[in-house]
Amino acid sequence: MTVQECYQQIQGNYENVLKRLKTDERIVKFLELFLSDTTYEKLSEAVNAKNDQEIFKCVHDLKGMALNLGLTALQKAAQNLCDAVRYGEPSVDIDPLYQKVVDIIHVIMQGQNRSV
Repeated sequence: MTVQECYQQIQGNYENVLKRLKTDERIVKFLELFLSDTTYEKLSEAVNAKNDQEIFKCVHDLKGMALNLGLTALQKAAQNLCDAVRYGEPSVDIDPLYQKVVDIIHVIMQGQNRSV
C-alpha cells in the first residue's frame, strides 16, 4: 500500500501533508513518531482515572499532532472530545467520544503498518 492509499484509508489529507513534508519518506517518518508518542497512552490513563484536566491536555495535544499530519478524521474526533472536557467536568458521556478517537488511532496504526 502506498502512503497516499494509506491516507485515503485513514481519511487523511495526503495532499496537504505532502505539501508540508515534501516526501512520502518524511510522512512515514512522522507517522512513526506519532505512533510512538506516549500521548495516546496518557489519554487512556486519564480517561480511566476520570481526570478531565489531563484528558483535555492529552486530547488537545493529539488534536494538534493530527492536524499537523493531515489526519483529518482523528483531528475531528479529538476536537469533539476536547470540546466536551474543555471547561472541566463534561456535561455529556465522553466514552463514545473517546472510543471514536481509539477506533481511528487503531485504523491509523493498521494503515501505517501496511504502507511501510
